[in-house]
Parts: sequence; C-alpha cells; structure tokens
Amino acid sequence: RTALLSPEHRSIICNSAETVLRHPEMQRFFKAPHAHVFAERALRLIAGNVGRPDRVVQLEGAWHVIDYKTGQPHAKHAEQVRDYCDALSGDSASHSVYGWVFYTSEMRLEQVLD
Repeated sequence: RTALLSPEHRSIICNSAETVLRHPEMQRFFKAPHAHVFAERALRLIAGNVGRPDRVVQLEGAWHVIDYKTGQPHAKHAEQVRDYCDALSGDSASHSVYGWVFYTSEMRLEQVLD
C-alpha cells in the first residue's frame, strides 16, 4: 500500500527541504563530495547501542555530525549528537569531529560543544 501526498503537502515538504538546502550555514554540508557524506548510516556508539545520525560529512579533514530536529531545543539533542561524535572520534586524535543540531522550525544551526 502506498501513501500518496496531496499536491499541497508535497509542495510544503519540497519548500521546507529547499529552505534547509539553501540555508547559508548549511550549504557547506551539502556541497561536500558524495564520497564524504553519509546519511542515516548505523553507527556503533560507545555505550554499545546503535545510533543513526542524520548526516555525517567530511570537510577539510574534519568530520561534521548534523542532526535535524523539528521541535524546540532540548539538552538531550546535544547529548545525542555528542554520543555520535564520541563514537566517530573513538580513541583517535588524528581527526577532529564537530557536532551540530539544525532546528528546522527555527531554521537555526547550533554547534554542539563538549
């Protein structure tokens, strides 16, 4: 069974996605070479469970973990992204890992700090 979107809903979703793609602070995460982009890929977290960051991008020798949230900012969002960053960095100090949360309702990008 396939659920079809009405033309109105399809337009709303497409406009929202295009707004994110054109957002000045987000553009660099979408212009990276495809070989350096992972979306919704399973990642083994340090606690042993599996997480799925929305987008992981390698830019200029550093990894960037981006998670999208539709609701209001909450401390658990940053904690989730920190878990992803910790899993990516592991014991290696050979590369930097940065975390980001993009709040779609506000079209705002926040860096997640240690």
